[in-house]
Amino acid sequence: METRASFELHRMLGSGEVIEKLEMSWDELVHHGDEPFDLYFPPVRGVHPFFTLKVALVHTCNNKNDVPFNSLVNYGIARDTDAGHAQFAAYITSENISHLNDAVEHFRLVLDQCPVGYPDYAAALTNLASARLDGYIQNDIDTTTSLLRNALALRPQRHSHHPSSLYNLALALSLCYNEKGTIADICEAGQLCHDLLPLCKGYPPLYEDLQAAARQGPAIILNASKYSCSAIIVPTSGDPHHVPLPSVALADLTNLKDRFARAIRDSSRMNPGESRTDLIVLLRIIWDQIMLPIVHVLEHVLKLKRRSRIWLCPTAAFTSIALHAAHPFQTKADRSVKEQCLEDLYICSYTPTLSALVRSRQSMKKRVPPSFVVIGQGQPGSGTGKALLAVDSELELQNTWVHLACHGKQDPMQPYSSHLFVFLSACHTAVGDEETPDEVIHLAAGLRFSGFKSVIGTLWEVDNAVAKHIVEAFYTYMFRDSKDGGVVDCTKAA
Repeated sequence: METRASFELHRMLGSGEVIEKLEMSWDELVHHGDEPFDLYFPPVRGVHPFFTLKVALVHTCNNKNDVPFNSLVNYGIARDTDAGHAQFAAYITSENISHLNDAVEHFRLVLDQCPVGYPDYAAALTNLASARLDGYIQNDIDTTTSLLRNALALRPQRHSHHPSSLYNLALALSLCYNEKGTIADICEAGQLCHDLLPLCKGYPPLYEDLQAAARQGPAIILNASKYSCSAIIVPTSGDPHHVPLPSVALADLTNLKDRFARAIRDSSRMNPGESRTDLIVLLRIIWDQIMLPIVHVLEHVLKLKRRSRIWLCPTAAFTSIALHAAHPFQTKADRSVKEQCLEDLYICSYTPTLSALVRSRQSMKKRVPPSFVVIGQGQPGSGTGKALLAVDSELELQNTWVHLACHGKQDPMQPYSSHLFVFLSACHTAVGDEETPDEVIHLAAGLRFSGFKSVIGTLWEVDNAVAKHIVEAFYTYMFRDSKDGGVVDCTKAA
């Protein structure tokens, strides 16, 4: 008896690669009758593999020549399928085109042997097309596309391999477009991908699903790459709006982030009456080059009312910039009043991803009376003090509100090493990672992903006196209606 590893993800045409053999006599096998029994194999790295078998008699032969015709057909198909996979694996390793040609020839033989109505005909089509596609045999991409169309036709929507067939055909059509520039090919590929997304676990949600994040106000995704910087506004209804940011380059954002960190650090050492010139200049840059083009779309295209909620979803270098603090620091032309800043116009909140905001909204449908726990250290020092022994028992009470009053540290090079030295009343709780800024990895985002529906964090170091002032103002506002029996609503925290 042989144990084989499949070359294929779907139902196998071939027999697979032999990885283990176990000898057992026919008499011993039949002796088990209809009762299932276990077969054990030699240990592999300390693991003792086994599987359960049950013998069933499906055909009897009087002599060696009394073999069903279908068995001969299946044997030929299995032999050539395994040979095709072996040759293709050799091509992947060596990039020797002769191995690819041999693989294609074996898979073509398999297709020729498959009778009409053969249950695995679609797999034979896919094997041949995939070898041609992965090796990208040019000059005949239309033949490969035709093979994949036929395979998809044999795998309707509820077929278990319908998604993989959609993907293969979309890939082939994309290559057709690259080779011939036919618009119809790329349009069809796009439609196939659209059909594929809702069928595949772990794939990004559809735009209609993400738009649920904008139910209480537009969501603004800010993207930065070496090619360009731009924003995508997801409105409450309708199509998204693309907002180019031509005055901003990726290098500018990196420089802006570093300058902002220095300005904040210098400002924390100044007296209240001193002018924070550097900080003012930077906030004006954020307004002019980043937020003003977005505000124009919100005001003039979407007609968004003043003091509406907007959700900022920064990526890349944008995650380390205080977008909400954008300010023109100018007076109007008639010098009557000062120009309004972003927070004068709209109520700003952040979200690490639109999906996180959607999940949070779904879990907040049921309102429960708030229960509150505060966790803090009187003398946190450098974070090497004794553990807080009462924390575990407090958290077991399943409080709906948690306030962490402590010191925190974001490690920009190793974000998973970030820690609270134990609202987030701590420093660096919403600052991302320098090496992988597209991945929103910071303490505030970690709390969101772990189940907290709403988190307040900081983008820079916070002076203790400033934190105390902010916390007092925040809770005074949040609990202003509680004395009259009102409900404390975290959605109004901004």
